[in-house]
Order: sequence, then C-alpha cells, then structure tokens
Amino acid sequence: MNGTLRAMLEARNFPANTCSASRHASQIAEALITGRPCHALTDDPENAGESIAATVQALWETRAVAEKLRLRIYALHTEEASAISCLRDAQALLMRMRPGYTGTHGAPTAEEIDAVLAMTGYALRDPAGAAGGNTGQGLPSRLVRA
Repeated sequence: MNGTLRAMLEARNFPANTCSASRHASQIAEALITGRPCHALTDDPENAGESIAATVQALWETRAVAEKLRLRIYALHTEEASAISCLRDAQALLMRMRPGYTGTHGAPTAEEIDAVLAMTGYALRDPAGAAGGNTGQGLPSRLVRA
C-alpha cells in the first residue's frame, strides 16, 4: 500500500475528524492511488471537485487557526519568561530590603524599586497621586497600576 494512502487512512478518525466532503475526497484519492475505477470522477465530476475543494478549504482554514494558536502560545511563553525574570529581579530587591541584609549591594535605591515595579506594570504614588511614593511628609505610598 502506498505510504501516503496508508497515512491518510490511519489519520481518519470517524466521525471525530471527518465530514462528508473529506470522506468523499478520501475515496477519490484511494481510487486514484490504487488505480481502481473512480465512479465519482466519471459519473459526477462536479460533486467530486466540490468535495476536494471543501476538504482543501477546511485544511487551509485549520492551518491558519493552528498558526494563530502557535503564535499565541509563543507570546504567552515569552510573557511568562518576562514575568519570571521580573519576579527574580523583585525577589533580589526584596532580599536587599530585609533587616540585617549584609550583602555587597546595599539597600536598593528608589530608582531600582521603581524600575522593578515598572516591569510589573505598577508604580508607587503618594496619596495625592504624584509619582515617587513617599513625599517626605510621613504619608504612606500607594502601589497602583501604572
């Protein structure tokens, strides 16, 4: 049996992944590959062509959807990698903020904290909404969506 024909028949999972057009196109392909008479082509060539065209259309539409899904999965993977990197940076800053930290980098600067927050889409604001967090007036900063 021809390898292409074998692969086609193995891929068939009736009715889950077939339709009348694809089953008809499959019968036409099998007849053409094996050299048997194909009554669909001689008796009703227009219907045979429509079955093949409908099957090709479904294939191309499915490939387009698969490509969109592939790109979305790639984007999600990229976003996840970026988020993980951001979390690691934030974790490093938090370690430096712990009481008793004796590392070589010292306490994080306001700029470092703002940079990590910006990566997460957040910012520190003072109660009046000004950027930069604490205004030196003893008022607490608010964490807000940037």
